[in-house]
Amino acid sequence: MILILIIFVGLLMGITVAAGHRQQVKLRAGEERIRSLQQEMEQEQARTEEIRELKEYVQSEEYIEQIAKDKLGLISDDDIIFKESGR
Repeated sequence: MILILIIFVGLLMGITVAAGHRQQVKLRAGEERIRSLQQEMEQEQARTEEIRELKEYVQSEEYIEQIAKDKLGLISDDDIIFKESGR
């Protein structure tokens, strides 16, 4: 009877240790996933900030003037124009 009890307790301990090991593996995988998602979130926050800054710049007078000069060839009153003299 004691032998059966010892075997039974041994089996329970083995099952408990195996279940604990599986939980540790799952826990480590979950922690790694959390780290990965935190890194992604930081990257996306940085990207969001870049987009916000670009949006502000695109809505600025400086940007509008630069596009007018680059794309349309317009000049402002305070621009100095240099002309090449013909030889």
